[in-house]
Amino acid sequence: MKHFAILILAMAIPSVGSAQGVFKMKGTLEGVKNDSLVVEYRQYEPVDSLYSKTIAVRNGKFKYKAKTQFACLAFMHLKSKHGKGLTFYVVPGEEAIFSGKLNDKEAHWDGTAFFKQYQRLEDQLNSIRKEYEEIRKEKREALEAGVDEATVDSITESKSFVVADKWMNILLNRIEEHPDEDASATDLFVLGINYDLDTIVAKFTPEVRNGRMRVVIDKELAITKKLKTQMAAHKAVGNDTVALGDLAPELNLMNPQGDTLKLESLRGKYVILDFWGSWCTWCIKGFPKLKEYYAAHRDRIEIVGVDCNDTKEKWEAAIETHKIPWLNVRSEDATTEVRYKVEGFPFKVVISPKGEILKSFLGNDDDFFNYMDELL
Repeated sequence: MKHFAILILAMAIPSVGSAQGVFKMKGTLEGVKNDSLVVEYRQYEPVDSLYSKTIAVRNGKFKYKAKTQFACLAFMHLKSKHGKGLTFYVVPGEEAIFSGKLNDKEAHWDGTAFFKQYQRLEDQLNSIRKEYEEIRKEKREALEAGVDEATVDSITESKSFVVADKWMNILLNRIEEHPDEDASATDLFVLGINYDLDTIVAKFTPEVRNGRMRVVIDKELAITKKLKTQMAAHKAVGNDTVALGDLAPELNLMNPQGDTLKLESLRGKYVILDFWGSWCTWCIKGFPKLKEYYAAHRDRIEIVGVDCNDTKEKWEAAIETHKIPWLNVRSEDATTEVRYKVEGFPFKVVISPKGEILKSFLGNDDDFFNYMDELL
């Protein structure tokens, strides 16, 4: 649960068109003398951008300041301990006071009204964290005593489910009791996997739903929808996935004109399935070189862009904006990505002129182009 313990502050709600506000944070890190603290966050609006800043820690104390229009999920960690840190939110117009250590159990927030609201919840969740610790201790001691792992898991897993229900109820109750607090929106990700998130979000006041938490809420709705779609896709596909040498299964996906593309109609050429999305920065960055290669070899290759995790409108707009010259289809239910074992984006699958799967590539490395050169 530690990845979901996040920080949001609540003051006056700025309008959507308001100028960027300033977020301030100061703190004292327990057990740290001199080090550097790295703070990173991603801002989705008005422009999708990544921000990272390294600040000095002197005698355990630090100060941080950032500008943002909307609340943004952030992560901070000591430079000397990369990967171990604490998630929180930078929020315009707010000031935070942090003390303790960079983990959920030993972190303490104070400052403006939101921090008191957030810490109130953390105090409740800390009791649940202690129950999880007891379960982990019980499992460890049982294994050390020689109890077989299957038996231990059957006992501890049932106890973990009970504790998880307690956790969920605390989050649900906070939204029911405090729908007017921005801090309540920090509960959404954990709840979204198990509940109807649209119904939960509808409980928020308009000030919370449409204010500075709007981007956070919209992003959690999108992420949850994506995760549920992927879970359903994995269940639908099962073990019916492809392997090298297999005949490529039909996509059964439609192009912008509403016609279903048939891979069989492309036999005689090497076919490259390019899995991408309008939201994927690296996918877009790879288009210029891919266009050059396509123009030079289109007599022997065909590219099929398979758009993923997009709305129809964003997909069609991206085709027009980036002037994509090859064939395009859109995946709506994620089963195509699962069937073709897509590991990330961009992801390319090379199919032989006979329709056999030859190889796949993740990212924009030159390995793909070198491989294609060898084939051609």
